[in-house]
Amino acid sequence: MQAVVIFIDSPFHKESAINIAKIHPNSSIIVYHVRSGLGYIEGHFNIVNSQQNWTALNFVNQSLQILVARLNNFHSIKLFTFYETSYHFLYVKSALNIEWKEVVIFDDGIGSCFKHAMPKRYRLLLQTIVLKIRYNVTVPFSRFSLGNNRYVRNLITYWPEIVSRHGGVNVSTLVSEYFQVNFADRCDFVLLIGPVLTKGRMNSSELINYIENALTNIVSSTDKVLVKPHPREDKKRLKKTLASTKFASQFVFLDNDEYGFENYFASLRPKAWIGMASTVLLNRIQYNELHGLSEKFHLIEEPNDKYPQRVRLLKKLLHEKNLI
Repeated sequence: MQAVVIFIDSPFHKESAINIAKIHPNSSIIVYHVRSGLGYIEGHFNIVNSQQNWTALNFVNQSLQILVARLNNFHSIKLFTFYETSYHFLYVKSALNIEWKEVVIFDDGIGSCFKHAMPKRYRLLLQTIVLKIRYNVTVPFSRFSLGNNRYVRNLITYWPEIVSRHGGVNVSTLVSEYFQVNFADRCDFVLLIGPVLTKGRMNSSELINYIENALTNIVSSTDKVLVKPHPREDKKRLKKTLASTKFASQFVFLDNDEYGFENYFASLRPKAWIGMASTVLLNRIQYNELHGLSEKFHLIEEPNDKYPQRVRLLKKLLHEKNLI
């Protein structure tokens, strides 16, 4: 039997893992969370296919050595990873001598749609040296990441028309089928905020100014605003910051990383989506196209945004009538 190993690191990756499992009904599925939060994925796999042989592991409770030992029992192995330089993926690939033709990169997020280098090349160089010396693991050092890394041969993506890649990459399409979760609270607007506090891209005062400028003249005093923080954001600090804005009493905070935000799409019909460019917005645009919906978007670039390509990409995908 073939083993399909899927490395994940976010709620969005969980959705991708479930969709990848659906196209490998005769394989043994191993989902490996490189941190700790497998959440609802364990129960949800039984919904996907009750006959499918699957295992959910995480880095906190299961070592990579255990994963490698388990995989030694399979005659064929295919690896799916969100990033080609992820240490956990590279360790397994190296330990089992798996070739790049048996590796598939799936969407990490909106960053899959434009050329970039992450981590920064000087950090990647340091990682390359440490992993080679300590574990004899070779890092695929390249000028660009993901589909533009010269080592990568296969991509599977929700966005085949716009995913960024070099000419030698084979591209296949991943179908987005979200597990629907009802959002019961009232929601007039959705505010999307990146991990700006955690990453040091903004301090609390700067974020307050950003939010108030974004919402003023759009949100009325009676509207409710659903706040969707980035999974990497410091939620306690963000809540404290939100409480200091003039819109504090109007916020509804979605403090749940168990489900990808896309699972709430079917129950959300806001007047507009407001805030920072994100994977959620890219997926919502695609969702609207599939379901014949027309919504308003107010995209506001972060000050000193390191990746301004994100806003340009989203605006290019939207009609002028949909932009505030």
